Amino acid sequence: TIRSNLQFGSVRCLNENDAFHNLCQALQTAVEAYRNESSRILVFCLTREAVDQMAELLLQSVSGSFRVFAYHAGHDMNHRQAVLKVFTDTQQR
Repeated sequence: TIRSNLQFGSVRCLNENDAFHNLCQALQTAVEAYRNESSRILVFCLTREAVDQMAELLLQSVSGSFRVFAYHAGHDMNHRQAVLKVFTDTQQR
């Protein structure tokens, strides 16, 4: 079943800097396209460390465009529950 509210994309990248640049471009495009909707964006990484690094880079690069949270099993339950609540709560953007 095709779901109109889900999109998936992938891009071949030359290195980490190229990957981050492409991700920022894709996120900015998504933010502009879905500005008036209650949209959420998930970025998956291979390791917990990569999740934390990506979240930090995104916080520095796209601050103000949208909120960024790291979420993985290495965070305590309170952190994960708070992030999940923000992510699923349509009233919080």
